Amino acid sequence: MFKKLGLEGWFSAHFAYGLVQIVFIPVTIPAFILARTGSATQAGMAMGLFGLAGLFAPLIGMIADKFQAYRSSQALGLITYLLAGLCFVASGEDFTLMAVGSVLFGTGSAILLMLNPVFITFAGYDDKTEATKLGRMAQILILGSLIAGVGFAFVTDLGWSYEARFILMMAVVALLLVVTIATNKQAAQRILDNAEARAKQAALEADAPKVNILKIVFSNFGLFMLAVLLLCAGQGAFQAQFPNLMENAYGISQSMSTATLSVTSVVGIFLLFATEKYIAARGPISLFKLCAIISIVVIGGLFVIASGNMQLHYLIVLTLVMVYLQGITVTDMVCPAIASRLTPVGGGYTQGLMMFYISLGFGFGGVVSGIAVDSFGWASLPLAIGALSALSLVCILIVGAKAVMARSKA
Repeated sequence: MFKKLGLEGWFSAHFAYGLVQIVFIPVTIPAFILARTGSATQAGMAMGLFGLAGLFAPLIGMIADKFQAYRSSQALGLITYLLAGLCFVASGEDFTLMAVGSVLFGTGSAILLMLNPVFITFAGYDDKTEATKLGRMAQILILGSLIAGVGFAFVTDLGWSYEARFILMMAVVALLLVVTIATNKQAAQRILDNAEARAKQAALEADAPKVNILKIVFSNFGLFMLAVLLLCAGQGAFQAQFPNLMENAYGISQSMSTATLSVTSVVGIFLLFATEKYIAARGPISLFKLCAIISIVVIGGLFVIASGNMQLHYLIVLTLVMVYLQGITVTDMVCPAIASRLTPVGGGYTQGLMMFYISLGFGFGGVVSGIAVDSFGWASLPLAIGALSALSLVCILIVGAKAVMARSKA
């Protein structure tokens, strides 16, 4: 039944990622640090530490490739979550331990987000199977975030202490770790078998040039990474100011904005079924182009509404926002598949590089959002996001054209 549905037991690792990164960290960590230290600045500093691990993702990926340590690296991501939880439980009012725990949480998330797609995109699947499994894994992440949101809201209403909530998180992650270890052996072997086949193919190409970082950056794969960076910069600018943008530009309350996120997650589960079929028929690069175009159109609509101070029904604005957020869900799913087709290096290094570019993109987008709003007002934020998305579209159009030329030449 699992095979027919495209599910695998090790998807438990992605369920854990959805539970911890999407829900537990943003809901619990800032409130815990503020309650224990009384400092909003320290809470912000700790949240900033989460992104540092993404900058080291290429190194982590290279190590996984070099030592063929995909299973142990995936397990390490979950173990790091457990160590992070221990730091917070033992921290009391010690911010240093909280900061260490924040770095560990960020490291665990970076490892899982980087390696989990490798088990699919570098397994040698055909396009249809790959699309199905990527879709199911993305749906598992959404399911994990939804269950976590309901579960942690319930125990919070019951009056559980922060420490008790950390222990609950750790217990669930420990269970998911056992499931992952018990089910990822065959998936890891598929990566190794496919890597061996690729190596044999490369050996046949005697004139194939050696790969270095400069050749990677200036290759078609590097151009795709730039497209990802620019698209993520737009997404980062949107997410950095989302509740503030909704309230100040469109008069929509923060509670309504939060509800929109929940509805978006549910819709995303069903949208991914259609996404799988589209990828199987048209390919992942085509879907990335479509998402970029839709993002530009939707953000353009939001810009017109904000700049014209138009008094429209709030459901029109929220519908546009939901469409944009669905684009984020789809591109998160499709990027690993595109990267695996363009990369000249191993799976771990490939996903590590993509994590690096994503981290840079979201960081750059956050800076852009603040500058745009402070300098030109709230209506300028959708304009900046649209410009970043348009540049990303230009890059992916070139990537697609070069990929077609390479296939024709071959």
